[in-house]
This record gives sequence, C-alpha cells and structure tokens, in this order.
Amino acid sequence: MFPTARYEALNELGIETVGELLDSSIKDFLKISGVGPKNLGNFLAHTFDYIFIINKPEFGLPSVIQDIPAPSAESALDIHTKLLLSPWFSDKTLKAGFKLLQGDRLRNVLFYRNCAGGQFYLKKFHYSVLTFDDAPQISQRFKISHAECELCDRNQRTHEYCRHSAAVAIRFLDHLVREEWKKMPLPMLYPDTIWYLIGRFLFDLHGHGRPAGINVRRHKGMWHLTVEDENKKPWFSWIFTPWLMRQAVALFGNKFEYHEGLEVDDAERDHLGDFFVRITSLARTSTEVELNELCERSIAQERDESIWLWLAGKFCMTIPAENLHVERSGEDGLFYIAADDSVTGSEVLNLTLPRDKTPDFLASLAVRGIGEKPLPPAKAFCKIYFDEDESSLIVSPRLRLNDGTVLIREEMEAERYNRCYYLEGEGFLPVEEQKRDVVFFDNPCSTTRVDSNDVPAFLEQHRLALHAKGNDVDPALFKFDIQDAPDRIELNAFQADEDWCYLSGRYGLGKMTISLEQLMAARNNGLEYLPGKKKWLKLTDSQLEWFHNLGAERICYDSDGRSRGIRL
Repeated sequence: MFPTARYEALNELGIETVGELLDSSIKDFLKISGVGPKNLGNFLAHTFDYIFIINKPEFGLPSVIQDIPAPSAESALDIHTKLLLSPWFSDKTLKAGFKLLQGDRLRNVLFYRNCAGGQFYLKKFHYSVLTFDDAPQISQRFKISHAECELCDRNQRTHEYCRHSAAVAIRFLDHLVREEWKKMPLPMLYPDTIWYLIGRFLFDLHGHGRPAGINVRRHKGMWHLTVEDENKKPWFSWIFTPWLMRQAVALFGNKFEYHEGLEVDDAERDHLGDFFVRITSLARTSTEVELNELCERSIAQERDESIWLWLAGKFCMTIPAENLHVERSGEDGLFYIAADDSVTGSEVLNLTLPRDKTPDFLASLAVRGIGEKPLPPAKAFCKIYFDEDESSLIVSPRLRLNDGTVLIREEMEAERYNRCYYLEGEGFLPVEEQKRDVVFFDNPCSTTRVDSNDVPAFLEQHRLALHAKGNDVDPALFKFDIQDAPDRIELNAFQADEDWCYLSGRYGLGKMTISLEQLMAARNNGLEYLPGKKKWLKLTDSQLEWFHNLGAERICYDSDGRSRGIRL
C-alpha cells in the first residue's frame, strides 16, 4: 500500500505492523531519507489511508481476531529476560519481539519436547520455531540451538535471530502464570512439572489406541471438554477458551464429539497442522528419524504427540500449579484432582482417579508438593485361630503398623486402593505383602472360614505358611493330632429290651468328652471329624465308622424328651 520509498523506510526502522507504526516516534521518520521533513505530510496521509483500508470488514479475519492468546501484561521487557536472551538477540530485536506479544499478531503457541513455536498473522499465517538444549557451561543453563522462521530466512544463524523468534523466546520464558519460568524456557521445565505427570497418566489410561469418548460443549462463552466412563459418568473435565478450542480442533478434531458447531478459519487450521508437523519433526531423536523413514513410530512419539500430552501442556501454560488441589469424594471414596481459575475462583479442571491407580499417582504428585506423602509400609500377616465353638478355623489377614497397631484388612476394604489403604487425615498406607509361598489364599485381604472337614487338608497344605515368620497362629495347631479312635469310652448305662439294647455313654478325647448323641448328630450333619482343638476324632474311615454312621434316628428319648442313649 505504500510507495516503494516509504516501504523501504519502514523496513529500515524494522516496522512490520500497524501497532509498531503507531508506537514509533515522528523524530525517527524525520531522520531517514525515505521520509524526512519534506515527505512527512505525504507519509502520514498514506499511513491513515492504509489504516482505514485494512480495517474494512471484508479485509478482516473474524474467526481469528475475536479471540487470541492473552498478550503480555508487562509494559516493558524486564532486564532479567534481556540478560538471559542476550546471547541470541540484540536489545533492538528483543524490543521488536516484545511489541509483537503486546499486539495481536501471535495467534497460537505450541511446544513439543525441547521445541517451542508461535503462529503469527502478518497478511498471512507463518510460524517461528526455536529448539532449546541444556548448556550447563553458561550462566543461562540453556541455549537456543536452532531457529527458523517462515517469514524471515528459514534457518537463522546465531546472533541473527529475527523478532518473531525473539517473541517466541520471550513468550516461553516470561510467562504470566509462573514467575519461575523466567529462569528457564518452559519446554525444558515441563518434564519435571505436575502437568507432565498428569499428561502421561491420561495417556496411560486412554492412549495406545484406547477409545475415550471426548465430548465438547459450549459453556458460558467458553468450551467444556469431558471424558465419560462406560456408565456415561464424566471422570475428566476441562473448561477452556475458544482460541484453545480452535487449536484443539485443528490438531485433534477427529478425537472429539461436538455438540455445537465451531467456526474455524480454514487457513488457520491448515497452517496449524503444518506447524505441528514441523515442530514435532524437529524434536525427533535419531532413532525416531530412522523409524519414521520405515513408516514406523516410537511409543514416545505416540505419547508425546497425543491429545493427552497436548492437553497437559495447555494446563501447564494456563493453570498455576498452586491452584491444584486433591480431594476425596464422600460418595464413592474416589480421589480427584481439581484446579480453580486464578481470577474467578471457579473450577476449570477436574480429574477423577481410578481407584487402582490412585496411590501411585498421588505419590508421584506428592514428590512435587501436591497431596500427602505415603506412610511407612505396614507388614501383612495372618491371624489363624479357631472360632468360638472350635469347629472351624478362621484365617484373618491383618496389618501391623510401625507403631505396633494391628488393623483387620477386611474391615478396611472400603479404604483399599489397589495395594494401599487410605487412613483419613494421615495418607496412604502401603503394604509389604507376605511372600507368595507363605500366603494362605489368592485374596490376601478377606477373612476366610475353613470348615472342620477341610481343616486337616488345609493344615497339611499350608504347613509352610503356618510356620512363616510374622503370622499369629493358635499354638494348638502346631500340636494338631487326628485320632482314629477316642482315648477312652465311658459307659453310663446299659439296658436290654427284647431284641434291642440301649447304650448310654461318651467318648473321652484328651480333656474333652463327647456324648454319643453328639457323635450321631455330627455324622448326620456331614462332619468327617469332631474338632477338639489339639486332638480331632476321625469319624470316617476308621474301625468305629459303622457305629458313627448309625444315624440320629437311633437316639432314644424318654417321655420327658431326655435322651436314653443309643438303640442297638
């Protein structure tokens, strides 16, 4: 729109945007040959004509301009940022890059592994990409190892990086949300953040090709993303801005189910796709390059290029880590991670954790200062004892804490999360389980009752477990003895009547006595043994089996209902 001389004057001053033009001093134009005092009036006329023309509605990009990333809130570039970036950018270039951030030219930002980039709009879309690497030998502790810009020279040499690259460097170094980012670029900090853990957690749940019904709806001028379980209950939700929604549609549109339409500029969407391909290509390892040439991809690529890691990266850029908090639902006992908006205080993120994955994930968050750290592990053991009537054996799995406290595992089932138990107000209690060869049952958490018929076989099968260190075993079980015959038979009465005789008495087994009526009733109930703690009487497969099998109908009663003995 400008005559050639005026256009060259703008280039000489490094001006490429209307915002930069309006921010410039008239004194600067008076000093250059393309304008000077003689042509200043004419130059101003061209300037206002140009501004009028580009602001006509038909020249706009409504789908882009209505919402963009927030510009820098700072009025001037701070000295710390200048010093950090001074090896790669001059003060003039940094100032020009900072002006781009203050205006509306930066449309989208992306980062992937050690690469970061920005999508700019200057008559058309173009991107600028930087690659960061560790550099412990210099004070910055990082270096910009590669820079390229579609608008300027594609690949740039050190100390000649352009203002678009400067804008990207400032954006990922000087961020509104976390002051610490001024010390290092975000791509280098991200792998050590809570958000990266959350991204990997989401990928482990729904990456690797697993379907994850992602629903998107409008929500009070924003967008509400939810992921539902098989019962249509949302376990993950996020409220985010329209510009992030447009980026999501451009990069992962086939992953969503839309409930309302979203207008996305075709040029922006197509360019974002190319931008994402380029930034992921730059960050590949040499092995991944070789795999890709064979039309194969690494697991790390599948993970890092997934929508889940993209989401986590956006969390990292928009939600301060200190806004995160861990809560426990009073309904189902499930834990969830929530985050609140810094301005409104309303919830913008909610992630419900699967019960079996909760302890390990929260332990990894605790290392980074979120939630409670795990308690010292408790030792698993079993208490084995006879029930009150000494007819059955009880195997009760328990936990012994460091302070000597003993907990019954079955009573804590509602507090169990995979291999840990949650103690209210204290944290997760890991369990040091017993070795496989000394475990009584496959389920080490439930109390089990062993019927008397099964006790001998149980004791024989688990002889090693009974002697395992730590188990609390009834001492009688170590002297357990099965007898084919009683120690003694005591006769109380004998009476004959025609062809029948009546016998009243009892068995003696150690200190215990067993009436003959008890014997008949035991066999009638299917018992193969009469339990006596240390001594057990075998009722079958013995010389007295015929007698034990006579049946309860052989018990005789007098007119008062009292037993007279056994009828033979």
